[in-house]
Amino acid sequence: MPEHKAQDRSGKIFKQVLAVANEKLGHIFGLKLVDETDAGAGAADDAADDADGGGAGASQAGPSQAAGASQAAAGRGGGGAASGGPRYMLVNLLPHEKMVTEPLTQTDEGQAIYLAFVEVILAIIAESQDKGSHEPTWVKEDELFGHLRKLGLEPDSRLPPPAEPEKVESLVQKRLVNEAFLRRRKQKDRLDAYEYLRGARAVLCRDERRAGDFLANLKKGK
Repeated sequence: MPEHKAQDRSGKIFKQVLAVANEKLGHIFGLKLVDETDAGAGAADDAADDADGGGAGASQAGPSQAAGASQAAAGRGGGGAASGGPRYMLVNLLPHEKMVTEPLTQTDEGQAIYLAFVEVILAIIAESQDKGSHEPTWVKEDELFGHLRKLGLEPDSRLPPPAEPEKVESLVQKRLVNEAFLRRRKQKDRLDAYEYLRGARAVLCRDERRAGDFLANLKKGK
């Protein structure tokens, strides 16, 4: 393998192979392999790799409205930040209306609750953005948890059943980072604290229209 890498220093061969693979994936499965850097992710100062635990990978969503907004990713792979190589995500290209929906199981309900929580976190980050700046605004961890407290969610709170009994703090710091919904890095003025920005999965794999509908209904109390 090292000799193959030496022959493809520019990455031209890999790009050709990826293009052919994506053509087949899209035609047969409605999927596409996308480099996470296409979503502005993969910055060297991200601390995603130090968030151990928190889930085995990008989860599949249940057929609820919140799930519809966040369900599109099928998984992650690639060298990752630790190896210095790019990381890729399988993105679902099919419109939500063409996806098969079935009655909710208990597992689906738990996943829907989790994804509703994800949408709330992403909404907080979106509302915190500096509208006058072209650069994304990282949200400090204490500010993020401050917003959650207003919603009755303390760091040691747990989502209601049948969602997995994981603490809110762990969901934010580990699972959402591991599943690429969030990016995380150390604060520049406090090395013992972190700040967050939406991750590649939140950028590449969400239906923004459905996410907006979900949040609008949430504000109306539906």
